[in-house]
Amino acid sequence: STQSTWGLPSHESQSLNVIKRSLIHCCRVLGICLQDSVPTVVVSACNLLKCSVDIYCKHVTEGDIKLGLGNVLSIVINRCTDMNTSINTAAQEAVMHLSKNGKVGVSYIASSVIAPVENPNVWRAIVGRLDVMSSLVDTFGISTNGITTEMAMTFAVGSFECPNGK
Repeated sequence: STQSTWGLPSHESQSLNVIKRSLIHCCRVLGICLQDSVPTVVVSACNLLKCSVDIYCKHVTEGDIKLGLGNVLSIVINRCTDMNTSINTAAQEAVMHLSKNGKVGVSYIASSVIAPVENPNVWRAIVGRLDVMSSLVDTFGISTNGITTEMAMTFAVGSFECPNGK
């Protein structure tokens, strides 16, 4: 059999590329489902995201997983602020599940949580992110390899500032 540039037989290399592409496409579809207005669709998408990441983690690298999650993670974090309890709960469970995953991890999730909110005038988004950060700190604590004190405090203090600087 012919060898690929990584020393794998070419059919294995092709299979790995198919898996990587399917991860990206799966996350794109989940991103669409996560933005749906029907609660059962969103809750199912959150559950499928958890399962999908667990399965893909067995086959691809940490970088591939994070690339696949791309903007899906910010959508899930934003759904943690949803007024619908089932959506809110499912999204928070998905975020915590991803935080516990070795190839995703708490530091990656925390960095996404503290990313600037698209519209800082929408207080619910800020409160939701504070709630997620609080859950992460409660579960994982403050450390140098996950959520740092500076990261948590900078985010918390910044959340209480008025968007117009007053």
